[in-house]
Amino acid sequence: MAVIGGVFLVVLGIFVGLGVLVSRAIPSPVEAPRGAPAGVGSAGRAEAAAALRADAVRHASAVAAAVAAGALCVAAQAAWPSLVGLPLLVAPSLMWLAWAAVHAAASLWATRTVHGIQPGPRSARLEVRTARAHGPAWAFVLPALLGALLAAAVLLFGAVSTPDETGRRRQFPRVGISAWTTDDAGFVTELHYGTGAAGPFPGWYYGLPVLAVAALAGVLLLMALRAVAARARPLDPALAGFDDTRRMLEGHLLALVSAAFLALQLALVLLMAFGPLRRAGDRVGFEVGDRIGDAVPDFVTEGPWAVIGAATGWAGALLLLAAVVLGVAALRRLAALARAAAGAGAAAAPAVP
Repeated sequence: MAVIGGVFLVVLGIFVGLGVLVSRAIPSPVEAPRGAPAGVGSAGRAEAAAALRADAVRHASAVAAAVAAGALCVAAQAAWPSLVGLPLLVAPSLMWLAWAAVHAAASLWATRTVHGIQPGPRSARLEVRTARAHGPAWAFVLPALLGALLAAAVLLFGAVSTPDETGRRRQFPRVGISAWTTDDAGFVTELHYGTGAAGPFPGWYYGLPVLAVAALAGVLLLMALRAVAARARPLDPALAGFDDTRRMLEGHLLALVSAAFLALQLALVLLMAFGPLRRAGDRVGFEVGDRIGDAVPDFVTEGPWAVIGAATGWAGALLLLAAVVLGVAALRRLAALARAAAGAGAAAAPAVP
């Protein structure tokens, strides 16, 4: 076990290192705004600083909620081992749900208030602002694509799953050689086939909760994006460009973090399916007429199921790397936003005589 744990830590370190390197190549539509542009009065600077501070607090609260949801999943599995890994598998979707819930609630509240500033007349351009109006196109296509792939994988694996001894559909059926007959000279005269199952497999027992939680998180994400688009313009018309930058960064971060959670969730589903699918290709390494004597032969893995299992495992590993890359890229942008909020707050503070 110590060797396996060491190998896991090494592999995890490699993935994180690659994620840090590759995440630098992910384009950002805008950099975090540094505060109000030059020429804006003290009231405008205070309004910009308050807005950036609210953004930083909202993102920090969402990250804290996601971490708490992940810890809750680990604690639930430790408290109820009979759940056989369900809380751990659904953890990425539950973390995404907690993160999206904070953003949806905060963004909806922000559409009705201006952070710490008294209501007043506003100006706005005649334009249609939709949930996809802020952020690059790829940032919205990627979560949608990953969500569709996750739904397809859950439905496919659920359809082919079989129940275990407790009736929970979490195993993959297989047909293979269960016994063989030999003559007195040790030659195989007959092969006996039987049915069995391998698991744990992401059947309906695992897939339906994952799909339900991910769908709810997706709804909250759309609510947050719509709220960003509907948010009131700043009081100072000179902050229009600053406000556009804020909205663009917000839409980019919402889509980027959602893609990271979805990639992680799909990776875990595929990696769980890897073992049972690959074992479905196991067969004894002999045929009728071969001489095996009294020795128990080794099993070999070959055939189409071996290829399908290997492809599923590689896809899961690549998606795990993609999740790390997207997560690191999002954290770098959140850190830049926090620094921008701190700098804007200092710039907006009144000078002490």
